[in-house]
Amino acid sequence: MINRSIVRIRVFQQLYQSISSGRLDVALADQSLTASLRHTYYLYYYLLDLIRALAACQRELLEIRERRFLKSPDEVTPRRLSDMTLVKEIARCTEIQNPLDELQKRWEQDEQLLRSLYNMVEEDPSYSALPEDVSTLSMQEQCDYWSDILKQLFRTVELNEHLAASSFYWADATAICERLEVEEMPTVEQVEATVERLKGSDDYRVIPFTNQPVVTIQDFALKTLRRGAKDGLELPGDLLPMFHSDRDRLYAHQLLSETLLHRGEYDAMLTPRLDNWEQDRVALVDMILMEMAVAEALNCPDIALVVTINEYIELAKVYDNSKSASFINAVLDRLFTDLKSEGKLFK
Repeated sequence: MINRSIVRIRVFQQLYQSISSGRLDVALADQSLTASLRHTYYLYYYLLDLIRALAACQRELLEIRERRFLKSPDEVTPRRLSDMTLVKEIARCTEIQNPLDELQKRWEQDEQLLRSLYNMVEEDPSYSALPEDVSTLSMQEQCDYWSDILKQLFRTVELNEHLAASSFYWADATAICERLEVEEMPTVEQVEATVERLKGSDDYRVIPFTNQPVVTIQDFALKTLRRGAKDGLELPGDLLPMFHSDRDRLYAHQLLSETLLHRGEYDAMLTPRLDNWEQDRVALVDMILMEMAVAEALNCPDIALVVTINEYIELAKVYDNSKSASFINAVLDRLFTDLKSEGKLFK
């Protein structure tokens, strides 16, 4: 599920942090990358859990309404969303709930947002079109309903601002970890605890941010529901895995380590092709992206060269500007052409 485009973004963010802070320990950087990727995956669980949270929000509101002495004559008979099989399955799915408990990330922590999102659900025509007894709906029908609802909610400013502000490591700057006073390699949990302590300190640095991982994970949450609308959904068996294959998992760590360990070599290849620019005058973002591209080209034979170039051009557009993208394109094209002619690149 975490595809190579997301991996490149997460690796770039980690490299930017490590290089700009001067903390070049590969093992510590890899620990932080592991946490970042894991939390990116947990966003998938978090988005699916919004279904449970909205149903729970409705249940609380209905209890309040039912305590009123008078009922508005135009009030729609409530469709008790918590009676849906899908809602119950998500609530008792430990594969979803345990990681969210571990992170202490719950939609209920932002009651105002949750109520606002629920109001949108209740006001949508598809809500009143549900049967009064929603438990009669098939799993396919329930998945179809929630797929349409989440698709609408994912477009809202309120939800996307909430996701951008949340600490799932997709918008986080993470200052890593020389302050860990341990003799052995720290665990991911120790790294995360140190990140929390360092926030607000001088060691905390802002990492350039794109919300593309959020958008991609939203798409995968919708894909899960759309598949359920077609074939039914069984949890946890039909949840998407963190990585499509072990190769993708290894790719993340290889790209990080190869770039950090061999930056000097890659810079020596890049510098003569910088169009008379001194290396220290080239933006750090641009240099890191080019170093990553060289690492990928030389160490990932299964990725076509044109794919590598295009991916880093697109990242340059996100993190810098179109001029940087053109500059990176020209430098990489020149370098890869030379490496091929020298017999050092065989793509």
